[in-house]
Amino acid sequence: MAITKEKVKIQAESIAFGVGLALNSGNFLGISNMINWAKKDSALLFMVITDTEGEELTSYNPQKLKTTVNNTFEQENFILLGDQLYAQVPITYLNEKYGKLLVCYSLEETFCNIHQNSITTVYIILCILLGGVLIALIFSNFISKSLIELKIVANNIAKGKRDLAVNVDSTDEVGELGNAVNEMLNALIKSEQEIKAKTDELARSNKELTDFSYVVSHDLKAPLRAIFTLSNFLEEDLHSKLDEETENNFRLLKSRVSRMQDLINGILEYSRVGRRDTILALIDLQQTVQEVIEVVHPDSNFSIFIPDNLPTIKYNKVRIYQVFQNIISNAIMHNDVGKGRIELAVQENNSFYTFTIKDDGPGIAPRDQEKIFGIFQTLKSKDELESTGVGLTIVRKIIEDRGGEIRVKSDLGEGAAFIFTIPKD
Repeated sequence: MAITKEKVKIQAESIAFGVGLALNSGNFLGISNMINWAKKDSALLFMVITDTEGEELTSYNPQKLKTTVNNTFEQENFILLGDQLYAQVPITYLNEKYGKLLVCYSLEETFCNIHQNSITTVYIILCILLGGVLIALIFSNFISKSLIELKIVANNIAKGKRDLAVNVDSTDEVGELGNAVNEMLNALIKSEQEIKAKTDELARSNKELTDFSYVVSHDLKAPLRAIFTLSNFLEEDLHSKLDEETENNFRLLKSRVSRMQDLINGILEYSRVGRRDTILALIDLQQTVQEVIEVVHPDSNFSIFIPDNLPTIKYNKVRIYQVFQNIISNAIMHNDVGKGRIELAVQENNSFYTFTIKDDGPGIAPRDQEKIFGIFQTLKSKDELESTGVGLTIVRKIIEDRGGEIRVKSDLGEGAAFIFTIPKD
């Protein structure tokens, strides 16, 4: 019985290792290869792979046998029920648990042979005793060497080394297992190369965006400042000679220059959102929102209601300040009657907070509710309402960069409610 247990133990642990490696690298073809290798053993009755919640991921059960046992595996990982040997082993890789493997092997053929051919068996054992010892030593050395090589490769994979593959020099089950491990190793190397290529491409794109930001800051803002200064000089020198239309043109010129500077500042601010050097800290939103209201400073015609249960979150202080400032200031700026009410609310869920900032302004038509998050998009002309159209774009990028979401719920004449989520972690 011990020999049978040892064989089943090696088989089960080999399958579990291969499945764990495949799940870690996302190589589901590797799982199929492991199943095909295992089912070549005619003694295998069924095999079930489950996740950490006990849900079945895949199975092999050609005879449609019952795959549950009444006994538990609390004492040991093997249970013998009649002529069936059950083994259950965990599926792990890099100390991360992925589930369990349950296998069942039939012992019927072995027991029948022993019962029907006991005399012949004794004779054969006596005849090949000396030769069997030699063969056993050779075979044991071969198996041990192969398993040690598999262990070395597995340890190298776990340590992040990818330069050593299994040397397959046989076509038996151990050789097939070595081939399966090599296939998974090659798939893992390919995946890592693709990830590195994407990461390098992203780094180049970020560098280009940073370079572009500096070009915009230096090459565009400097001429604008010169135009603004020159227009002031001309207006002062010609003040007594300017008619009303010319003075109005000067005001329009300076207004357009200021608007262009605001747009450039918006582009620069948008490019900075999501930088990896963003510093995170614990932020008391009760205090932060109060600071925002003091800066926005609505007049007495506006009432802003803040709940007393705003949480403390881990965020970048400047970024979360921008989120609340943009949404609250927009509610005030776009109010068409010059007075109104703004309400903040928060709801705690398992993994995130949901915030709602609601106003009683003119509302936003459903067709425009996605448009307002686009860069440089405004619902009114810039001559009617001075706005860069960048604020809500920055707000969305800040929230989504930390794994949250933002949307607006509104209709014309019914006010607007901006709803966004912030993860707890």
